Amino acid sequence: QTMLRLLARRLELEPTLTPAGAAAGALDAGGAGGKAAADGELPPPIETPPLGLVHPDADGRYFVSLAEYEGWYATQPGKPPAGAPTVGLLLYRKHVISQLEYVGQLVHGLERCGLRPLPVFINGVEAHTVVRDAFTSERKEELLR
Repeated sequence: QTMLRLLARRLELEPTLTPAGAAAGALDAGGAGGKAAADGELPPPIETPPLGLVHPDADGRYFVSLAEYEGWYATQPGKPPAGAPTVGLLLYRKHVISQLEYVGQLVHGLERCGLRPLPVFINGVEAHTVVRDAFTSERKEELLR
């Protein structure tokens, strides 16, 4: 929590460590979260892949590939351009599903600093493969040979 608070201060974020709307029981991403509709029917569940990318401006959408995320990101107005530095974020899937506020705050804070976030969520056991496959630069691979 200390590191998260330091990072939050650096990026001018609110250091909230609780789920968004948890007090009101609002874990609702586009109609999901178990809330009954006005007619008493439950909306269809939103399936969350075990590994993917997420962005707070994507309205509850999960991206299953880097190409899909980058394609969507390129169409978003006001985002840092393709040549801007990219920052990889490794997030726990549970935090994404629970809609913890820090995820959106961190992504938007990085964007305000002119950085392109690459927010990847994982179950936990995939961390080493994600770091190896998605966050290791080609230059670093050359240096390790």
